[in-house]
Amino acid sequence: MRYILLFIAIFTFSCKYNISSPVGTIKDYSANSGKLFYTSSNDKTNDIEMTLMKNKHSLGKYLIKVSPTNDKSTAILTNIKAALDKNPSFDNVEIDLSLTKITNIPKEMFTNTTNLGKITLPDTIMCVPSFILKLIQYAEEHGIDYRNSSVKRIIGIGEGLREQDFSLNLLGRRIKEKWDVQLFATYSSTEMGATFSECEYGMGGHVHPELIIVEIIGEDDMPVADGEIGEVVVTTLGVEGMPLLRFRTGDMAAKRVEQCKCGRNSYRLTPLVGRKNNMIKLKGTTLYPPAVNDVLDNTDYVENYIVFVEDSEAGTDEVIVKVGLKGKPDFDAVKDLKDRFRSRIRVAPIVEILPPDEIAKMNFPAKSRKPVKFVDNRKHCVK
Repeated sequence: MRYILLFIAIFTFSCKYNISSPVGTIKDYSANSGKLFYTSSNDKTNDIEMTLMKNKHSLGKYLIKVSPTNDKSTAILTNIKAALDKNPSFDNVEIDLSLTKITNIPKEMFTNTTNLGKITLPDTIMCVPSFILKLIQYAEEHGIDYRNSSVKRIIGIGEGLREQDFSLNLLGRRIKEKWDVQLFATYSSTEMGATFSECEYGMGGHVHPELIIVEIIGEDDMPVADGEIGEVVVTTLGVEGMPLLRFRTGDMAAKRVEQCKCGRNSYRLTPLVGRKNNMIKLKGTTLYPPAVNDVLDNTDYVENYIVFVEDSEAGTDEVIVKVGLKGKPDFDAVKDLKDRFRSRIRVAPIVEILPPDEIAKMNFPAKSRKPVKFVDNRKHCVK
């Protein structure tokens, strides 16, 4: 019985969303303008040619959309070119590669193909921003001209790209220095069912008032004044599976209500200050991990680092910063780092110098989606 129900569910889903095999799938993509032809990266020339011939449109126009693939080679384009060259009657064919990893096409590939209209390449990467630096490093080590690829914008998830004044933070500046693309920061969580995304002016994440209601509350659980930092509390609208009523996210940010440069009047959220339960009380000073990270990120001789927070014998917070250095400086790095902390956050944590390789192992544990730079080993809850 369960298999019958499973079959019915799959069949219903497939009919609703028009799901079918990528190979040779044909459907109208625009009234009186042609056909949409999905092809996979392993389709041969004859496969493409026969499918086109069997489904010839009266106008002879087709949009060939290549299915998602991990293969970055242009072999599929060679097969499409061969099919088009053999059938010039297919006029003004468009090729959509936006779902693939192909970002560069040899200029000479379609020089003599007269029936090709245009080729659409992927122009956006959405990922954890720190991995962009690794992509750039890989590209430079392997002679890949990433600057002249089709990618024009990067949407960051899971990590911040801006300071509280909306200027790019160190990570954003490093990406921008290497790759002159548009950077967009986002804030979201699975529970929200919505995303706060920047516009082209990068002045905070715009709310979608039809999807979510946001409050910023203080320690007394009451709303704070606009512009003040507090905990983000959300009420979802239209979420049926798990609706939320005044859900406390634990994220600390502020609400900006002045009109954005883009013309929108809806409020925006500032970059996150940190997590409420990650708040640190160090020697009488309240701070969040990003403040500690900022000091280290802006120290040029620091290769990598990780911050630990533990309970001291006195029951207070103890912060231990383990740092890997670039080379061997001719000065006391521990003293210099403590001076930098005192000048920026007024207090200095414990600083330990370790080999960068050892720090790297702690930054990238198994199955980690993004670098680990903060570890909270406290047993008590921060109030």
